[in-house]
Amino acid sequence: MKQGTMNILFFILKTKLLKNGEAPILMRITIDGHYEEIRIQRSVPPKLWDSAKECSKGKDRSAKELNTYIAELSALALQKHKELKFEFALITPRLLLKRVFGKDTEMRTLLGTMGEEIEKMKKAVNIDYAPVTINRYINVMNKLKSKYSINSLVVDNVCS
Repeated sequence: MKQGTMNILFFILKTKLLKNGEAPILMRITIDGHYEEIRIQRSVPPKLWDSAKECSKGKDRSAKELNTYIAELSALALQKHKELKFEFALITPRLLLKRVFGKDTEMRTLLGTMGEEIEKMKKAVNIDYAPVTINRYINVMNKLKSKYSINSLVVDNVCS
C-alpha cells in the first residue's frame, strides 16, 4: 500500500488568547490532504512567535525550552510514522497523534478481540453458550486467519 506525504506544522491561535495574553500552540499533522490538529499544552506571546520557522523568537530559557519541546515532538511524530510504516498499518493523522501523545496504548484487532471473546465463552461453556456455538466462532476466526495468511496459532475447537 502506498503511503503519501506527511507534513507537520506548528502554529498559534491568535484569535483564542489565554488569560495571560499568550496564544496556545497547535500541532497539525497532514497526511494525503487529511489533517488533525491538537494543542500541545504550551503557549507563547504572539509577538514572540516566528510563523515561518514555527518556533519562538525569544532568547530566554523558556523560549529555548519551548523550541526544544517542539523539535522533540516533531522528531517523535516522524519516529511514530516510521514505526507505523513498518507495521504496514493504515496511517492516519488521528492515529499518529494518538501515538505521539501516548493515548493509543492498546491496539485492538478484530482477531485479538475475537480471541478474547472466545476465551470468555469457553469459561461459560454449557452455562451461557453451547459448545457448538463456540465452535462456530472458532471456525470463523480460523477461516479469517487462513484467508489473510496470519501466522498465529489456530484456535482449537471446544468439542474436538
